[in-house]
Parts: sequence; C-alpha cells; structure tokens
Amino acid sequence: MDKTYSYIDSSNIKHDIVLEKDSFTLQQRDKKIMDKSFSSKPTTFLKDAFKRFAKSKAAIISTVILGIIILLSIIIPIALPYDTTGKTTLGAQYLPPKITEAGTGFWDGTKKYKDMVYNPETKMPDGNFDSTAILEGSLSAYDGFVDNSPNKFATGGYIRISSIGNDEYIYSSKNVSISADKKLILQYQMEENITPDNIPLPYYISLYKEDTEILLHESSSFGSFSLDVSDKIQGKTEEELSSLFLKVGYKGSNKDEKNGIFLKEIKISSDDQLLDNISFTDANKALLDEHMRTNSANLSGLSQAVIKLCSFTYDPYKVAYGEIKYIYSKDDIQKFIDKGDIKYDFDVGPSSLVILNDLCPIIKIESQNITSAAGITVSEIVTIVSKYKQLGFKEMPKHLFGTNRDGIDMLKYVFEGTRNSLFLAIIIAAICFLFGLLFGSIEGYFGGAIDLFLERFVEILSNIPSIILITICVLNLGQNFSVFILAMCLTGWIGTAGITRTQFYRFKKREYVLASKSLGASDARLIFHHILPNSLGTIITSSVLMIPSVIYTEATLSYLGIGLAGQSSLGNILSTNQVNIASNQYLLIFPAALLAIMLICFNLFGNGLRDAMNPTLKGSS
Repeated sequence: MDKTYSYIDSSNIKHDIVLEKDSFTLQQRDKKIMDKSFSSKPTTFLKDAFKRFAKSKAAIISTVILGIIILLSIIIPIALPYDTTGKTTLGAQYLPPKITEAGTGFWDGTKKYKDMVYNPETKMPDGNFDSTAILEGSLSAYDGFVDNSPNKFATGGYIRISSIGNDEYIYSSKNVSISADKKLILQYQMEENITPDNIPLPYYISLYKEDTEILLHESSSFGSFSLDVSDKIQGKTEEELSSLFLKVGYKGSNKDEKNGIFLKEIKISSDDQLLDNISFTDANKALLDEHMRTNSANLSGLSQAVIKLCSFTYDPYKVAYGEIKYIYSKDDIQKFIDKGDIKYDFDVGPSSLVILNDLCPIIKIESQNITSAAGITVSEIVTIVSKYKQLGFKEMPKHLFGTNRDGIDMLKYVFEGTRNSLFLAIIIAAICFLFGLLFGSIEGYFGGAIDLFLERFVEILSNIPSIILITICVLNLGQNFSVFILAMCLTGWIGTAGITRTQFYRFKKREYVLASKSLGASDARLIFHHILPNSLGTIITSSVLMIPSVIYTEATLSYLGIGLAGQSSLGNILSTNQVNIASNQYLLIFPAALLAIMLICFNLFGNGLRDAMNPTLKGSS
C-alpha cells in the first residue's frame, strides 16, 4: 500500500513524497553478515609504553646521550693510561687541551704569550721558558714600555709621584754634603699627567735632614728647567748642609688617583760638579738600584720606561714530555742492556751506544764518569732521554681537555668523577624511590588515622633542613660513600612518598578499583595491580629527576667542604677548580658542561618516561 508523506522546507514550501513498495530493496540478501577479526596483534603494557616512548624524539635523543655518557664513564677511566691519584708529573700541571699537533692553531695545546720582556743578550723571552718549547718562527720582538716596577732590561722612563695621599714624594737613598759658599745649580725635567681636567697641586724640590728641610724650588710648571738655587743655601751652617737627602713631591692631596707628576731626570751640581748621590738621568736605573725611593709603593713608581717586548707561541707539552737531561748510574744502564733495549760498552764510552728498542727512553749518552775507590764504584752517566717514554707512554700524550694543577688528565678525571657521581645518585634514587613508594602507598591507600600519624612524622622530618642532617652524619661518621648515601636517604624519600600518596588518593575511589574490591581482591592486589600501575608515570618521572638533584646536592656539599673525601666526583672537581676560573677556564667548562647536559637529558628522559607509563594513553601509539 502506497503512503504519502509531506514536509515543509526552509522556504515554507510544502512537498509531498509518495512511497511505494518497490522503492525499497534488500541490499544484503546475498551477503553474509559476521564480526570482523582484529587486524592488530595483542600487546602488553610494557610494549605499548615502549611504543609511546619511541614517539618522543627528545626522549630518544636524551636517552642515547645518557647512554653514551654512562658508557664513556665506564670505558674512559679504564682505557686511558693516565694516573689520577695525584702523583704530579713535573711540568705537566695546567697543560692546555690538545687534540691536534702543535702549530696548527686549533686545539693544539699551545699557549700564546704577548708583551713578555725580551732579553737582548739571549734573544729569548726573559723568565722560566724552555727555548726548545717555543715554536719556530713564532717569536717576534718589538719596542714597548714597562710601568710600575723597574726592569733590568728597561731604560729611561719617569718616576711617577701621585697626589692622592698626604705629602706624596720620592727621596734619595744616599746623602750629600755641600758648602754654602759654592754655586748650586738645579736641573730637572718634569711632565704632567695626561689628564687636562685635573690641575695638580704645586710640586716641590728640597734637601732635607731629619727635621730640617731646605726648599730649593716650588712650581706648577712643566718641562725642562735649569735654575740657580745658590741663594737657598746662603747663610746655612756647615752642620745644616751636611748629610742632606733629596726630596721631590706634592704638598697636600687632591684625592685624584689619575693625577700626578712625572720626573724624568734631576741633576744637582755644586760648582759644576754633579752630586751623583742625589742626581739621576735614568729613572728605571735609579729605582732599580734604589738610588731613589718612594714613600708609597702603591701610589708612586715607574712609568713609560723603554723596553724590548716579545710575543711567541709556547708548547708546554715539550716541557712536560719532551727531551731532558737525566743522570743514570752504571747499574741503571746495565738494566737497559740486560732487557735488550740498548747495546753499550762502558770501556768505549758514549760512542758505543746502539738503540735496540724504540720504546727505550734513552736517546743519547753525553758523557760517563765511573770511578772506583776503596772497593766502592761511583758512576754518573749523563744521558738525553725522552720523558714520555721514561714515564711509560708509547707516544707523546695528548690531553683532550688539558690537565689540572696536579697534572691529572681532565678527560679521565671528569669521567671518573661522572661515574662515581652517577653510581652514588642511582643508588640513592633507588633507595629513596622504593622506600618512598612503600611509605606513600600505605598513607594513600589506608588513609584515616594511619595517614594522619604518618603525615605528622613526615612533617617533623621535612622541617629539619636536610643540609643539617647531612652535615651531622658526615661530621660524626666520616666522608665516604656509605655515610653519604645514608645522609641523603634520611629525607630524600619524602618527595616520592608525597607524590605516591597523592596518586593513591586520586585513583583508589575509581570504579575499577571498587569493582575489584567488591569481588574480594586483597589490599596488596588493589595496591600493586590496580592503583600503583596507574600512578607510576608521575612517580617515576620525579624519581628519575632525583638523580641530577643528588649530583647537584653533592656538588653543593663539596663547596662547603663536606663532600666525598678522597673520591673524584663532579662536585669535588668543580669545587677544586673554581680557583682557576680566571686563568684556566677549561678546567671548569668541561665538567660544568657535562653536568648541564646530564641534567637536561635526565629531564627529557623523565618526561618521555612519564608519558610512556601513563595507562590512560594506552593504544594511542
């Protein structure tokens, strides 16, 4: 039977539709209807978690980096032959990082020196420098100036007299006696400081003895002067003019560090005879020979003395591991012969030396002196040896990240410290995680009076500063691994317990937990099978971040002097090397950078682990 249906559209127009029997057909008459089979394979929680973890590129990269660091902290301390016990190799202290050969200019272990004093006699830099360690062609000499302290290679210059103190002056170290009836001539050259905004106080030149002072000249003018000052001594007695010292300086003070006067030379002559004891023409020589002295070492001194300076590139590795002169006894040389390292005839002497082993440290024998008297043989055989071979190395060492003040290789030392720090942190984190998990589970699951009592205990313990507890433990029980683990674990578990308690309160009233409980599930099954797996993501994340936290805590305690004693750790390394922040920054850069990388990687790894362990995301991979 046909039926007609009507409807009105949005334009208020009525439509009629006639439905006939033939308008309907059965589309599935010839088809079988059944459930489709699953196309995917069943999976476990851990497999699904791994798939979610693998989706986070940051987590994967951080995991790889952490794996490399852990692997290197195990391999490098074993593989590298360098000693880290503090037995200093002479000359190996503070060696710069080296990876390429000296002279390449990149990470080549050399040091560049500028404005060093040049010795014209030896044509080498003045000071404790080994000429063989200066790179060929790198030494360049040029004219320069030296300030403040006199130098045996400098000439001329000025003696600076400042005006900041009260009556700043220079004075002669020797005295003279003059006659009142002779002509007295004063010659000097005085220059002002290059500070036109500062107007210096008048300077003076006088002769003095104890409480008696004869003012020869007072002025504010600068330049070269020649003055007849005979009238200043007329009428003076012989006693007043005997044993007189020269004095040049300011009277008063204008409290300006930049202000001052510069005395180049001063000559005082009596009847054309120069009074050498109180005169000088070379300021550097006068101060060097203590011909003139200053009454204030901090405010007066030498300025603008001419000197030869130089710059050069220095290879300290040659000093530490290169060729040196070494004296052996006859018995020592015989041991090399017995081992088959060399052939040597004591009767023939140095010319008979034949090197048989490339690893033998002896390169050359320069001389031998063997004497016997009263049945006692005294021998002295002077040799040239390769120091690195003498130390047992097959080739010249290259310290990738330099050495510290004890000559210890920083690459091995830092990774050894990283291994110890990681080992310590992982043990502490594991103990705190397990105890905190158990404690927080009991609190959160049972609640009520049990939770109230345990929370009061936690509050009391957490209000005691952890640094005090750790300090008490360390001071009373010692600074070793076991004590440090105990001290850190006393309060380290509180954070994990708090997070676990919160998570249990969040999940224990869920429907699936109540359903399982109504079916007779035990408390242990409810805790470990239903509630805890759903809470692990957040708990594990906080526990993973505990590892870098422990490392930083150990570093802080090391700065306070209560870290691990006798053990290399990142904290101890940073604490020891902080004094080198201005001179040898590489000693801090490498361990600090490694610590920062570890912190970032642990954070990213923890975040990835949290998402992977979150059961609400199951199947989202």
